Amino acid sequence: EKGLARLRDILEEVGSKPTFVPVPGNHDVERPGAHEVSRTLDHLISGDSDAIDELMDRKQHLRGQIDRAFRNYTSWLQDSSLPFPHDQVASTQEHLGQIALSIEGQGIRVGVFGLNTALVQLTSDVDRERLWVNHRLVDAVLPSGIEPWLANHDAALLLMHHSPAWLSPDSRQELFTRIATLGDFDAILCGRSHLHDERLNIWSRPLILQTPGSPRQ
Repeated sequence: EKGLARLRDILEEVGSKPTFVPVPGNHDVERPGAHEVSRTLDHLISGDSDAIDELMDRKQHLRGQIDRAFRNYTSWLQDSSLPFPHDQVASTQEHLGQIALSIEGQGIRVGVFGLNTALVQLTSDVDRERLWVNHRLVDAVLPSGIEPWLANHDAALLLMHHSPAWLSPDSRQELFTRIATLGDFDAILCGRSHLHDERLNIWSRPLILQTPGSPRQ
């Protein structure tokens, strides 16, 4: 947090009023016992609709495990004095770490959507090419759909901790056909730059940019 506070101070010294957009990564996860969730996670990663329903229902066991896994991250966001969009941060836990906001300046309106790619990293074996995302995570934040939200902005960015190559094959397809349809987002910003994968070159639009570390660190 000290590094982010210093960055805020530098930006403010030159007249900027920054907004920091958070998205969780694997180091934000407080992992439960593997035996408690591993089978359900396997069903979720494979696209089982019942497992997805359990995730989206706050009364269900899996949802409770994930909420607890990210409680330190959620508490940090709520208690931080950094320039986070605190009205959206307040609903971060409800939306499983997803966040959507608009940033306006000089007549330009930019939409930023944060997608929690670390959502199912509750066990050590859920790693490269096993991470999961689904359009229902986006629908929970944007009930009217992502298309009207995108149309309401001059530019749009998708923020993720992991690059698309870390997602399972089904989740990569979900990302590029149901969430970040080619041509809709102007760029995908990722934080896991230690992965060098030539398959990223085939995704020419939107532009995928990777930076060292987590986008929130």
